[in-house]
Amino acid sequence: MSNCAGFYDTATRAFSTSGSTVCTKNVALVWDSIRTVAKQHSGHELLRLMFQLCDPLPDEQKLIDYLIDFLGTLAMVNYPYEASFIGTFPPEPVKYFCKGLSDAVDKNVDVDIVQRVATAVRSLTNYTKNQSCISLEGDLPGLDAKAWTLQTCLEMTTPMCSNGDGMFPPLEWDPVVFCQSCFDKFAVRPRLNWSAVEFWGKNIKTATNIVFSNGDLDPWSAFGVLTDDQAPGCNVIRIPSGAHHLDLRAKNELDPPDVVDARQRELQHIKDWIDEWHAKPKNLPRNQMNVDVLYYSKLRNDAKFF
Repeated sequence: MSNCAGFYDTATRAFSTSGSTVCTKNVALVWDSIRTVAKQHSGHELLRLMFQLCDPLPDEQKLIDYLIDFLGTLAMVNYPYEASFIGTFPPEPVKYFCKGLSDAVDKNVDVDIVQRVATAVRSLTNYTKNQSCISLEGDLPGLDAKAWTLQTCLEMTTPMCSNGDGMFPPLEWDPVVFCQSCFDKFAVRPRLNWSAVEFWGKNIKTATNIVFSNGDLDPWSAFGVLTDDQAPGCNVIRIPSGAHHLDLRAKNELDPPDVVDARQRELQHIKDWIDEWHAKPKNLPRNQMNVDVLYYSKLRNDAKFF
């Protein structure tokens, strides 16, 4: 499996690049500030009012968990134009979020730090002016998040942690705790090695005719194939200004040049594969046609479980 710190490290870089370094430093302060405010008299109610939550806040950790997910999602959908992939957000939503957080705050005034972050969050959750409050329980608009969570519990386990050096708080990833959480939510037990067995993980040096494209500002790129030496028979495309699958979205006049270039390269690779196939003799001996299948079967049988 991949480095568990990669997702949040990349999300921090996206905020620093698209927003500002000051913004990431201010966000990094909010976690302790939320806990400090929560300890005050009527602190949970004050937090509810600042974030305009729909329901009473019994535990500040629920708010912290929501914000961690929200910021990760924001980095993921940081498109150069308005989009409704996960909710409706303005163009460059990370930059939009950081507008009020790009100048220094008084580290000793916890309420001010929390209020600034709350204002930034509300400006995006209610970008359409149709939301009267924030629900910490509901899925994001336009996406059934529970389906993705179930998939991580069944097939594509993605370990996620943070050492606290970026804008996110320290977060541990414990496979035992993760497995129990999956059972509590869905009554299933994860197969932590399923993707490594089914798709070979990153042991893909013999693979061919695959384009691995990743946006460098997409937190999920941390789990991707990023260098040619990982898959020498494939095509690795890095998109410096790319958010999540931006190259696979519909063409837009605001697409940055590196995204346009990535699409052209992807199309050319596919055309080359088709040309190569047409150029091959079609009457290959049966044993030569099956060599890849036999090799794949051998790798599956030799796979080690962990």
